[in-house]
Amino acid sequence: MGYNKLYQELNFALEKTTSQEISAWAKKMLPVLPKLFARRVKNLCKTLLKLGKLGMQETFGFIKAYFNKRLTSHAKERLKFISLKVTYGLNICKKLLQLTVKNPKKYLPGLLAVALGAIIGSGGIDANGGIPDQDIHLFGIEDHRSILTHSIIAGTIVEFCILAVANFSDIIIEKMPDNHSVFWDKLSEQKNDILQKFSMGISAGIAYHLAIDGSLQTAPYKDLPVSMPMEAHQALFEINAMAEGIDTANKNTK
Repeated sequence: MGYNKLYQELNFALEKTTSQEISAWAKKMLPVLPKLFARRVKNLCKTLLKLGKLGMQETFGFIKAYFNKRLTSHAKERLKFISLKVTYGLNICKKLLQLTVKNPKKYLPGLLAVALGAIIGSGGIDANGGIPDQDIHLFGIEDHRSILTHSIIAGTIVEFCILAVANFSDIIIEKMPDNHSVFWDKLSEQKNDILQKFSMGISAGIAYHLAIDGSLQTAPYKDLPVSMPMEAHQALFEINAMAEGIDTANKNTK
């Protein structure tokens, strides 16, 4: 592939893009930002309500089984139910892996996008680096653990940037020269799916990073407006981790 040719084609398209088109793009994208944040909060609240309801149902189920003298059999039934759910999830992963091996051209790019996003979001298995720890470069080590980067705020902004790039690329690709490289057409065909999976990977990575920071690498937030005990800081980390993790499956780049 001629990278110089791609660069020239991109410059050509950018020069053809008017300020009015850029302004229209910005006006279209700005309302998306609060919606992305609201979606995370909404999904977290819904999940917490479901967990609360499920917890009450399980508690009453065990109490009822105790008084009916069938506590052991009830416990076995619940364990069997949980094992079925776990098996179902593992089978989905197995099928995805089989599909990737069978048709790597179709499925491998998406898998790699998720993996790359997860690494960028988390910083790796040790959760050192990644998107949350960019506050070190932005504000300095003394302000590490900023609420701006160690919360759903970071996930919201990153997803917004991905959506903005995807939307802007539609404008750019339309302005490519007639004899442009087939690379841009392939990119246009697959960008929504690839960027969606990339965004999913980043959210999963951020969620993992925040979960580790709230449990194994404990330290307080540095820029909260109120003073709180360490346990409250940890809880806030874990709540943000849960919210970002839940949002992983609720994305749409279209």
